Amino acid sequence: MSDTTDLKVFKEYAETGIFQIIKDTLARMGIIHDVFYNENSLYDDGKIEEVLSLLRQKNLVYEGDGATWFKTTGLGFDQDRVLVKSTGEPTYRLPDMAYHREKFKRGFDLIVDVFGADHQDT
Repeated sequence: MSDTTDLKVFKEYAETGIFQIIKDTLARMGIIHDVFYNENSLYDDGKIEEVLSLLRQKNLVYEGDGATWFKTTGLGFDQDRVLVKSTGEPTYRLPDMAYHREKFKRGFDLIVDVFGADHQDT
């Protein structure tokens, strides 16, 4: 097997096998979802870039240290937050913002987020 083939096998397993385990666990807990949303679609459909564009139009982001920063100090936080790292890789905040925007566009008027301890400042 080549490295590319090996990666494809693991990717397919993660997308199907592990995801099915997650669905089964949620079902055992009585948590039922009508829709499952794949984060990759936010990139494929340009939703990530749309959010960045909207934030730029509203002057809510700036470039610094090779990264793109969200002006959260203007929203009452103690420091601004990185949206795109200097490597070009988005932090988790950017796809989260794009996903929330899509939820509102689909007609949801209330969204409840449950964050782990490592996400308490978001």
